[in-house]
Amino acid sequence: MAIALTAVTRAVYEWRASTNAPPLDLGPSLRLAVLAYNKMFDTGFEKHDPFQTAKAALSPDVRDKLKSLLNPNEPTPEFLVSSLVFPTDPVKLKEWSRLDNMGDPDVALKIVRNGVEAACRDYSAGSDTVQRVWWPGSQITCPFMQVGKLQTFDRDEIERLADLAKLMRKYHDDVSWSTPLSIAVFGPPGAGKSFTVKELMKAVNPAIKESSILTFNLAQFDAFELLTEAFHQVQDQALSSDDVPLVIFDEFDSSFQGSPLGWLKYFLAPMEDGMFRGRTANYKVGRAVFLFAGGTADSFESFTKANANSEIKSETSPDRRQEQRTEQIDQKAVKLPDFASRLMAHLDVLGINPPPKDSKKVESESEKARRRVRRATLLRSLLVNFADPIMAPDGKANVAADVVTAFLGDRVFYKNEARSMKALVRGARWIGKQFLMASLPSHRLIELHTENWGSGGHPALRFPSPI
Repeated sequence: MAIALTAVTRAVYEWRASTNAPPLDLGPSLRLAVLAYNKMFDTGFEKHDPFQTAKAALSPDVRDKLKSLLNPNEPTPEFLVSSLVFPTDPVKLKEWSRLDNMGDPDVALKIVRNGVEAACRDYSAGSDTVQRVWWPGSQITCPFMQVGKLQTFDRDEIERLADLAKLMRKYHDDVSWSTPLSIAVFGPPGAGKSFTVKELMKAVNPAIKESSILTFNLAQFDAFELLTEAFHQVQDQALSSDDVPLVIFDEFDSSFQGSPLGWLKYFLAPMEDGMFRGRTANYKVGRAVFLFAGGTADSFESFTKANANSEIKSETSPDRRQEQRTEQIDQKAVKLPDFASRLMAHLDVLGINPPPKDSKKVESESEKARRRVRRATLLRSLLVNFADPIMAPDGKANVAADVVTAFLGDRVFYKNEARSMKALVRGARWIGKQFLMASLPSHRLIELHTENWGSGGHPALRFPSPI
């Protein structure tokens, strides 16, 4: 607090002492204060003279070091700071979102072409006088989270990912935690559920080997013995490596032997006690992260309500009432409550589509901006990974503005979420190291993966002309 107050006092003093002073802007001094006391926290106090550390927190030497951390040519992301301007009117504040500044289509275009950080950096923030005396003048216009290749601006998603990362880090560091860490992740098919948790796992343990990530699709299992074999593989991996293996049980909520959610009961013992039943004896799984990726539910809430009816109305026919009672009994029979109680955390991955046609939900302008930004960050990631010929040495993607407009269109619906957008990028042909409308794949491929493509009314967006 002393550092923040000192920074603000100095900025006010400089402003009052200057001639023809511009309007007072405390943003740069507050950003400097945040950086200064974060830096002091990292380095710690001087052992023999702790007060000297605090006194020097805003010294010219320290400011020069902070300036080097914020070098625009070699930015250090953990030292980026954002100052947000928001309304103080309570009514307007309820509708305000920190993504409001990101709703401009030009911002989305910058994200796709230049990357998230470059698009969000603002080097003109603050007055010239304050900028000259107090660093940093640059800021990011909207906070974002980056974990490996994963980037998100959504506040709720950032908080959920941060909480999950803390839990995974605690499990990784606490060797006395001998049973598996069980996490469930839900979202629309193709939304990137497994990708999200993989990036978090790699952030927690950057040295993790790809061989320590095991994936099993339960929709392809037709016998209990296959699950037993999967647990043996997990056990072997845990014993043969110092890494904590990440075990992805994809479509864990699929049917088994004609029973909905038929696999759940077989996970209860491994989740609770770390034990699984083999042919002749019980075996210990070992330390592992169990990731249960849903295939039938878009959210944890819809999963826990599967086959459940909170109320059986009296006017319902007797036969239907009996069916509803059976459904409720089935929910207990498949051990859904027991399974949910053993989860340590869950994550709902956001999709990139507008509400479906048959939905009564109408997107607000803020929700449209959120979705547009999610699509822009995803498209940028896909270009970086699969469109190397169009990437310039400075990191800029040579992609036409009308192509970006087509991908981000408000009414465009991707049938398989991120997977469909990836298919269109991978199916494109680069023309002169550029991504043009003529680069897009065939009409059939576009129609296979999207609806309302080119719904903005521009003929070129609807019918690209292949060469």
